[in-house]
Amino acid sequence: MTAKFIPSIPLATALALVLAASPALSQDTSETAAPPAAPTETGIQTQLVAASAAEAVGDFITARQIYVTLAEAGSADAQLNAGILMIEGKGGPRDMAEASRLIEAAAAQDHPAALRIAGQIEMANAGKLGMTAKARAYWARAAELGDGDAAYRLGQLMLRQSPQEDGAKALDLIRFAAENDHIAAQFRMSELLSQGRITPARPEEAISWLSKSANAGYPEAQFYMAQAIESGAVTPKSGDATEVALNWFRRAADGGFARAQRVMGGKYLKGDAGLEPNIDEAMRFFRLAAAQGEPGAQFNLGVLLASGTQVQQNLPEAVSFFQAASERGMADASYRAGFLLETGGPGLPVNINRAFEFYVRADQQGSEDARLRLGELAAANVMGDRIAPHDTVPWVLHAAGQGHEEALSWLETEADKGMREAMHALGAFYISAASEGDEPRDIEKAAAWYAKASQADYPQSQIEYARLLSQGQGVEQDYLAAHKWFNIAAARGIAEAAPLRDALTDLMDPEDIASAQAEASAFFDHIRAQPIPKRDEGE
Repeated sequence: MTAKFIPSIPLATALALVLAASPALSQDTSETAAPPAAPTETGIQTQLVAASAAEAVGDFITARQIYVTLAEAGSADAQLNAGILMIEGKGGPRDMAEASRLIEAAAAQDHPAALRIAGQIEMANAGKLGMTAKARAYWARAAELGDGDAAYRLGQLMLRQSPQEDGAKALDLIRFAAENDHIAAQFRMSELLSQGRITPARPEEAISWLSKSANAGYPEAQFYMAQAIESGAVTPKSGDATEVALNWFRRAADGGFARAQRVMGGKYLKGDAGLEPNIDEAMRFFRLAAAQGEPGAQFNLGVLLASGTQVQQNLPEAVSFFQAASERGMADASYRAGFLLETGGPGLPVNINRAFEFYVRADQQGSEDARLRLGELAAANVMGDRIAPHDTVPWVLHAAGQGHEEALSWLETEADKGMREAMHALGAFYISAASEGDEPRDIEKAAAWYAKASQADYPQSQIEYARLLSQGQGVEQDYLAAHKWFNIAAARGIAEAAPLRDALTDLMDPEDIASAQAEASAFFDHIRAQPIPKRDEGE
């Protein structure tokens, strides 16, 4: 936040004004001094200059005293500036309640900056509730008075909260801010006009706004200008396109835009765009981007520090960077962190528990490598008591499908012990093709395992076995048995089973339907009569 009233005056003049305005240096020692007269407009402006001068030399105590005095006299500029100093805790204790009171008083006088900041305070107080009517009113009034930043903020919030209802109005507000040299609004106009969601796409105007924002120094606009030139979407007016794009990337990176820093790191790493390979510069840019949470840069640092081929190997730091990228959703980073912790190395002890956690996260994020490794570890009985065996079945099945013989053997062993999940997995394994376009591995074995799991009351197998029975695949076609298992699967909560059962009913005699229903009922009676099996703790 910055005060509206910030005059530019020489330092000597500033010091003189501070000395003249400081209450502590008043020369009036008379016990019968007359009460001071109400300050004139000229006097208020002089005192505001003095307060601003005090701020310029770091004397926030004096500045705050002057602003508070003038604020009580009704100066909107002083109310705003006193409030800002109270928010920042300068010249005295931080006092949000009094700051809010003073800024709202300035806003009530139609002070544009005070209206904008009052809206910001209202939004901060609302938290996750979003834009309140009060904040909207503050920003709308500030925009009417010509405050471009308030117009931009209001337009942005309208687009987030009610784009269909307020899209056109939001676009007008953002355009107003852009036309008044608000560089973030100029960039936003380039996005809106290129997307064509709020208004029909206008690519040429979008590029024009992007260029204005980039030339005005907005790092994000500079980054996208670089991308547009590099991709050939924009032709520079002069100079080699590769050099011009590189210059924009560098300006965006120097301006602190994390993605640009990551791109510059990559160009120095590879020697791209005419640059000589420079690992020191690559690491510098990657570290700048990583410090801002850019996952690609964090991942790249992890790779470089783990390999130790271009920089000194540092496995603990590599894990730290992989973890940071993992937390931002990068599956390969999660997998690599798990692999390093599983294998260990110089300075990094083996930690299977942490490795397992990263592998599980990587699997959840979609890593095929992590799922395969989890299956391999489970098949090798490395999991111990970290997870119940039946919960590892999807991983082991994946490993088996990738040709891991130990995984297939594990499934068969566990199925023979009575694990229903393993029986079903074996059915899924044998009914699947070894390669895309191939026939099933062994549909008769698939049917046999689905049948066994169905008898063990595993619903997912019951519907699959019913399908095979109804189609005569891997087993003799039997509508009565198929109806029975579709019926049982439907009763167990498999939603698609009931329509399949009903469709089969049209092909059966009433006597067969009655027999199928009787067999399903007998199955339920049999299951209810069985003792409840003990499951591993946590199942």
